[in-house]
Amino acid sequence: NTKALTTLMLAKLVDEGRLTWETPATSALPSFRLGDAETTKQVRIEHLICACTGMPRQDMEMIFEFGSLGPEGVLTRLASMQPTSAFGELFQYSNPLAAAAGYIGGHVAYPGLELGAAYDRAMQTRVFDALGMQATTFDYARALGTERLHAMATPAAAHLLESMVVSDDLAATLGPFQYVVGTTARLGGIRKELQSPREMAARLIELSHRNDIALVFGPENFGLTNKELPFCQALVTIPTGDCASLNLAQAVMVLAYELLVARTDTPSYEPRLANTRELETMYAMLQETLVKIDFISHQNPEHWMLNVRRLFSRHGLRARETQVIKGICRQIDWYVRTRLAEEAQESKEGD
Repeated sequence: NTKALTTLMLAKLVDEGRLTWETPATSALPSFRLGDAETTKQVRIEHLICACTGMPRQDMEMIFEFGSLGPEGVLTRLASMQPTSAFGELFQYSNPLAAAAGYIGGHVAYPGLELGAAYDRAMQTRVFDALGMQATTFDYARALGTERLHAMATPAAAHLLESMVVSDDLAATLGPFQYVVGTTARLGGIRKELQSPREMAARLIELSHRNDIALVFGPENFGLTNKELPFCQALVTIPTGDCASLNLAQAVMVLAYELLVARTDTPSYEPRLANTRELETMYAMLQETLVKIDFISHQNPEHWMLNVRRLFSRHGLRARETQVIKGICRQIDWYVRTRLAEEAQESKEGD
């Protein structure tokens, strides 16, 4: 947990007498500021990690640009943010403030270094090394290295690690799969017709004998986005009562368990379904045709296509059926072009 370990790093600096929990954030890092001057004056080191400053979460930019934002970018974002409640009134989680806590601690420990490098060194020297955490790293490529993963995995899973593929293109990755199930904890909006893990498992076991299946999990902090959901023919949610907090590993474990329990030695017949590449090609042609004949709005057609996607996803299209639908689209397109040409000729002759 990065935030807990960052707090530990700050505590080490407090023990060393480099700062106190009551030190103003601006004293430790003069460039620190929020969008509200009065709130900025009140922020002490302890407030950066207590989620009690009145600052809202407002961290989508940080999440989506995290690979390029950098420490200065995070601080710039903070400087534009306004509080939404009084200081100390509400608990409001804030990734940018927690990140600022780390950068401030790094600056106090190593003032001569760039903020990101200072934070990395402070964490390495005061936390990782002190706790004997030899495999812990901020290096994403190293974290995905198979040597480290083999050390953490059970020997029975070695073959899975060897066949693992890392990709940053979800659409291309899902291309070969005939049936894609997305996971979601959020409900409402376009997240409708949800299945339970048990319902999902029973359906997937039947399909898996002739189809390649993909289970898609979103990042642990915000899950699958609305732009990623259309790739999924079905959605599954894990019921959690009043507490909807499951980490990624727990969610994977629950669904894997349900699939294991649902296995049978007497499979029923299920045809091969169209894969994601075939479906997306069909949907692109269908959207273009429906816009052309004014069946769906020219404004934001992807939104209006969601209902069409749900219709086909409910039944599961075969590869041949996607060809039929594309053939219908081509015929509609030909008819529209022919009819428009005839009307133009008739109008010209009438003149």
